[in-house]
Amino acid sequence: LFLGHVLKVHDFLKSIGKRMAMWPDMFENYHDIIRDVPRDIIMTEWHYHEDVRFCQAHFNNQTQEETLGRYSKLGFEAWVSPADRCLNNGLSFIDYASRYESTTGFLMTSWEKIEKRLRYARKKRKRSEVYQNAQNI
Repeated sequence: LFLGHVLKVHDFLKSIGKRMAMWPDMFENYHDIIRDVPRDIIMTEWHYHEDVRFCQAHFNNQTQEETLGRYSKLGFEAWVSPADRCLNNGLSFIDYASRYESTTGFLMTSWEKIEKRLRYARKKRKRSEVYQNAQNI
């Protein structure tokens, strides 16, 4: 079922001239099917630990394998996807990714903060408008 979905999305995106990128953590639960995944899909590897150089698993990964190395051996291009909440996460990802020529990109992620950031931006804009209006008096 999972592989069928990946292939369906890949085929659709390819038919409209787009290249697919995906979070590959589910392959830790379906270890063998990655062999059947098209090699033009970009694996966007994420870990949100402070130091990812020694982190080898997500969720309930029982294999504890070094994932960027696995994607490289299988012929996939990979991007690392650190979290914006911790500078060391991104820095350690750069170090980790530098081991593999097949790691070609860096995709910064920010999951939980969007509402908080939008509220902050609106407040800041309102304060700026008040300041601008006060200067015009």
